[in-house]
Amino acid sequence: MIYEPNDSVDKLLWTYPSAKLLMNSPAILDEVGLSEACRRKVKTCSKGMKQRLGLAQALLTEPRLLLLDEPTVGLDPIATQDFYAMVDQLRQSGSSVMLCSHVLPGIEKHIDRAAILGNGSLQALGTLSELRQQAKLPIKILIHGKMNREAIASKFYGRAFNIQEINGQVMALSTRQDQKIGVLRELLNQSNVSDVGVHAPSLEDIYRYFVANSAKINPPSIKHKGTSKQEAE
Repeated sequence: MIYEPNDSVDKLLWTYPSAKLLMNSPAILDEVGLSEACRRKVKTCSKGMKQRLGLAQALLTEPRLLLLDEPTVGLDPIATQDFYAMVDQLRQSGSSVMLCSHVLPGIEKHIDRAAILGNGSLQALGTLSELRQQAKLPIKILIHGKMNREAIASKFYGRAFNIQEINGQVMALSTRQDQKIGVLRELLNQSNVSDVGVHAPSLEDIYRYFVANSAKINPPSIKHKGTSKQEAE
């Protein structure tokens, strides 16, 4: 975002020549939460306010393609929620939005596909469902009820692993995606099971898997200092 030292927030939106865009600017400022700061000089704005102002400039033109690099940096939790609500509206209206972010839990619910970069190259591309299938990461199941580890290990031998007692009323286990339905069906038939929670691998889990896997396949090269003639001999 480029601005003169004494530019006000609303002045940056007045630079667009279209009368329609000028008419839309108050609504856009209100949408990003800057209507009360419209006369404020940009140089006095916080980082979060400047982030929202940059977003207002992008939204004002009703873009068909929007590229956003770490757009929630400097935003508080409420402003972040509002931002993703706007992203969802843009998607629903037919706009394409490309987000670059390291705050993966925040974007997981708002994307159709993910491109994972690691070690300078593309490691994976697809929907979350497709990436989960590619990574073959286990499903985590939380069991609420009076059960012991030995009974669970015996009953689901070969189908469950990483069985852990969290406390006297909750137990966690992991299973493969293709075993999930069978394990859940049997758990729900147990009289001493009061509730079951299923946790699929998150976008952060998937990212960690592909980047770590890439590092194993293509470890970073180590540059050695040149040896002297005497050492070479």
